Amino acid sequence: MYSLRYRILLKSPVVLATVLGDRNMVHTRKFIPGTVVLGVLAERFIKKQGSNFNSKFAHKDETFYNWFLAGRLKISNAYIFSKDEYGDYAHYPSPFSLEKEKYDERVYDFLFHESVDSTSGIDDFCFFGEGKIQTRQVKTSINFHHARDSEKGSSKEGMIFNYESISGDQIFEGNLFGNELDLKGLLSVCGNKWDASIGRSRSAEYGRVEFLIVDENVVEEKKQVAWLEVKNEDDEDDEDDYEEGKSKSAKYISMALLSNLILYNEYGYPTVEVHDLCNELNKYISNIAIHKSFVKSAEVENFVGVWQMKKTSETCFAAGSTFLLEVERNEANIKQLTELQQNGIGERTHEGFGRCVFGLQTKAEPFVEDENKREQEQEIDNLVKPQKDIPDIAREIIYKIVKEDIVGKIKLKAMEDQELFSPFPPNALLAKLEAIIKNCSNRIDFVEKISRLRKIATDHLEHCFSRERNLLELIAGFKVDKNSMENLKEHIDPKIYNKLHLLLKEQYILIKELEEKISRKLNTSEKLLLLRHVKFCENPIDLEDFFKDLKNEHLKLLYEEISIRPEEDEKLKAELFKTYFTTFFLTMRKKASAKKASAEKDGLNG
Repeated sequence: MYSLRYRILLKSPVVLATVLGDRNMVHTRKFIPGTVVLGVLAERFIKKQGSNFNSKFAHKDETFYNWFLAGRLKISNAYIFSKDEYGDYAHYPSPFSLEKEKYDERVYDFLFHESVDSTSGIDDFCFFGEGKIQTRQVKTSINFHHARDSEKGSSKEGMIFNYESISGDQIFEGNLFGNELDLKGLLSVCGNKWDASIGRSRSAEYGRVEFLIVDENVVEEKKQVAWLEVKNEDDEDDEDDYEEGKSKSAKYISMALLSNLILYNEYGYPTVEVHDLCNELNKYISNIAIHKSFVKSAEVENFVGVWQMKKTSETCFAAGSTFLLEVERNEANIKQLTELQQNGIGERTHEGFGRCVFGLQTKAEPFVEDENKREQEQEIDNLVKPQKDIPDIAREIIYKIVKEDIVGKIKLKAMEDQELFSPFPPNALLAKLEAIIKNCSNRIDFVEKISRLRKIATDHLEHCFSRERNLLELIAGFKVDKNSMENLKEHIDPKIYNKLHLLLKEQYILIKELEEKISRKLNTSEKLLLLRHVKFCENPIDLEDFFKDLKNEHLKLLYEEISIRPEEDEKLKAELFKTYFTTFFLTMRKKASAKKASAEKDGLNG
């Protein structure tokens, strides 16, 4: 197996559309898919053949067919690229098993650790260095456009939609894999540098890029998989033995997906079941087992320009899914794992799907270093503050700009969070939850009203799961911890307090569960009093946490400049709370309706 590195420099913003549920917002992927790169290379190949080459029959050309259709060339996704004093490297999707302490740089990998309190996920993309993980965010922007009437060829009055785009002047890097002859032939035909267009609206101001093949000559892939360090047999505490009594000869190695993995089960349907992945791995390596996994699912759908239509949407394992494999360490298995790492797993590997890496993660506890933070600090150092006071009208404009930015981020967070839950509750219930949240003044009022729902409704919420919790726990779960008890002591009936004190625990609970434990129904005033002093399961609009997030520090600086503290603005927090859950339920309801309509259409066509 040989490879060539390629880079894509964005000369303008780029929109690589993906659907997140808001019909008035076009979201973009934060990487350049292999399918897009395949199109760029195929277009370049056709252009270099000259005017006598008929592009409509390109598939009949043997070389074109072998490289771009039969899959002899394998094209990886392109991910955000960095260059600094440590070298140059691409940042790959962050493994889902990684979490960092909220206010520290220490990282835990839950493939090897038990759950730790007060952690949060790291940024979308990261690079594993010596004892540290460097994270990076892709810079994006949102642009407003008038919706167009396709029949009249003019703008629709009063109709606006938004484009999220990858900002220009960023570099993405990926790899081309294949045999030595094919890669040399590709380099000879296409050259090593040219301009291209990718993504949506390329006829307007979007999509202009420069494509560069970095390597002058093809490079042989010699990198083998990395195994975890094994302790001496004399060690009493062998952490490689995850279960008491497990043989010391058992070895473990991590597997992380660098791109989405499309896998079919034995019936030919797309699957995201871990046991189906294990069955696939066992085709190459006998007696391999998946000891632990952190998985998210995604939807794959792309547009094929030649066909002028979309490919069928398929469910897949999302890039960043991680697994701890139990497999014997021997030469044969090392060779097979190395080949899987080079060739990929599952379907459409030549388009960039199914790329994986073995042994990326170890038991070490690295710290995280944020590339974006370093760049922001450099930008801030270069700013010169005006000597005059800020005019009142400027303060109002700044307040409005920053508030809109926060609202936008909260909406995006809600859209992303709802993606983690399935199966969806009935649309009627989601609509009811929307109505409830619109008529609530705060979180306490909302949770109290949720506690009045009938059992059939709460059952639906309990059966809608994410990896960490069900939907009812997300919206109504709370903690009765030590701090809560101290706050309640002076405000609640001593009899109830004593019963609550006996129930003191660190796990989350619901109103109905609490009432069962204390054998007594709480009245409305008691519920409201209790809920004022507890810690909720998740607070998506905690502005203090929001501004401690490194990527939001520039907003905090703006607020400080106009002497406003949004984390103390109760009116703003109430507005953001309603915005989050309204967006959450609305997006989920739209997606549920779209799936239902699609299923009915398929039924009619069938």
